[in-house]
Amino acid sequence: GILFQERTIAAQHSRAVAMGDAVEVAVGDAVEAYWPDDDTWLPAVIAAVNEDGSLSITWEDGSASDVTVDYVRPAGSADAEEDAVEEVEDDAEEEVAVEEA
Repeated sequence: GILFQERTIAAQHSRAVAMGDAVEVAVGDAVEAYWPDDDTWLPAVIAAVNEDGSLSITWEDGSASDVTVDYVRPAGSADAEEDAVEEVEDDAEEEVAVEEA
């Protein structure tokens, strides 16, 4: 129903914010950065905030990359995203059970 749709939209919005729409970072911040080759987020540290708005990061293995801000999210965002998705799924199950009663 409508409640499920609203929560799904809210979860999608929080996911978009977590993926860089409103990320504020500073040099030395622990973050997760997107690694497209494996379609995954990996631990990294902000090494520099560049004049063009891009970020220089150092991966946990010591290698470095320059990335756009949408490739960086706060450390721990994956846990928050999974919790939000699980909460929406749990609520959906409860709603179905109520409708069947």
